[in-house]
Amino acid sequence: MPMIVLRQLDVTPEGFAFDPATGDSYTLNPCAQLVWQRLQQGELPQKIASFLADEFGIAQRAAERDVTEFVQQINTLGLGEARR
Repeated sequence: MPMIVLRQLDVTPEGFAFDPATGDSYTLNPCAQLVWQRLQQGELPQKIASFLADEFGIAQRAAERDVTEFVQQINTLGLGEARR
């Protein structure tokens, strides 16, 4: 999976995300916040999935699926873009 470039959102510690360009707001659960932060730092989705698997003791495959689904949601909402 390629690197994901995210739009700039204002995200509070409670997980409320606001897009100042559109006025749209979103809610991120703690895991989604963690994935969002790591994507913002330029970390590849595969590496994030490995971190989640290790950190939370879940299967690598499940972590990869979850990160892939989150990235797909980001792309669908127009909040991110894959870059190679």
